[in-house]
Amino acid sequence: MGMRRWIFALLGVLALSLVACGDSEKPDGDDPGVGGAGGDGVGGAGGSEEPGGPPVVESIDPDRGGPAFRIRIKGKNLSPVGPKNSIFFVATEGSDRPTIEAKGVAADSGGTWFETDVPFTAKTGPTLITVDSPDGRYSVEGPVFTVTDDRLTPVLGQLNPSLITAAEKSVEVSSQGNGFYKDHSLLFINDVEHPIDWSKSTFTRLVFTLPPSMANTPGDYRVVVRTPSPQGMLQSFPQVLKVVPPLNLLEAELIGQGFVRLRFDQPVASPEKRYFRIDGFNRRQNYGVRRAFRPAGYMDRVDLELNFATEPGKTYKVVVQPDYTSMVGGAIVEREAQFEGKEF
Repeated sequence: MGMRRWIFALLGVLALSLVACGDSEKPDGDDPGVGGAGGDGVGGAGGSEEPGGPPVVESIDPDRGGPAFRIRIKGKNLSPVGPKNSIFFVATEGSDRPTIEAKGVAADSGGTWFETDVPFTAKTGPTLITVDSPDGRYSVEGPVFTVTDDRLTPVLGQLNPSLITAAEKSVEVSSQGNGFYKDHSLLFINDVEHPIDWSKSTFTRLVFTLPPSMANTPGDYRVVVRTPSPQGMLQSFPQVLKVVPPLNLLEAELIGQGFVRLRFDQPVASPEKRYFRIDGFNRRQNYGVRRAFRPAGYMDRVDLELNFATEPGKTYKVVVQPDYTSMVGGAIVEREAQFEGKEF
């Protein structure tokens, strides 16, 4: 009997020891009563999900500006996708109903700001900010924004065309840029005001017509855009519009067996045989020309080496391709000349 009690007692001690050892080795995270990070479903995507909940608008920076000025709306729970944010402006002074929408054009991935441009028809008054979020569309009142008469400095890009061959006709010229305010910005050519074609122009594209009196007068024309503003007269960097004389072929002469010399009225671009052909010869015959080169000391002449023998007394015609130009880029107008075969 004593031995049996002793065995039961020993078994009890062993059981208590096993329970104690099991509790001490158990990891804290295995306790179902303790929540782990990420258990509430927030985050997990590295900030790729759009913020949820009502947006908070803290400020507009700057809180005043002219048409087309870039502004930043700051706050919380704004959309990281620019166009999913909008700010509305009033259409008339004194109104309390913002109706003119400007969608966001840039935004912070954390939803703390978005940017947009002040509409041309916006007026000073209260604003309304809307945000499209996963929870739906939110609208909150924004700060008062003051629309000023300030303007952006115009930016005039390269003119198209920037080089014109003189001719008695008007030429339409355009430029891609920005800061062109309709009926407000002014165009000057050589410091003389010139009309802008506002029927074809926009804030980012300027169109004007060069009249025949200028388009037919070779020279450099300095083009600038100026915009009056409370900040002063704002001016673009100038662009130069060049008008150059047309190129004309004056004569062709056989100067040796199989060689023809062409004379132009001004220096010409580097010659290549593809620019010249003898009338009556086809592509398979290389248009009758073996090679073309500029003779030493003559910038206004081109020598052609023919790939056929000329017949004495027979008349031939040289034709210059229309894409051949003068050294300064003038298009060719007179491009045909005759020469006569002769014995040497």
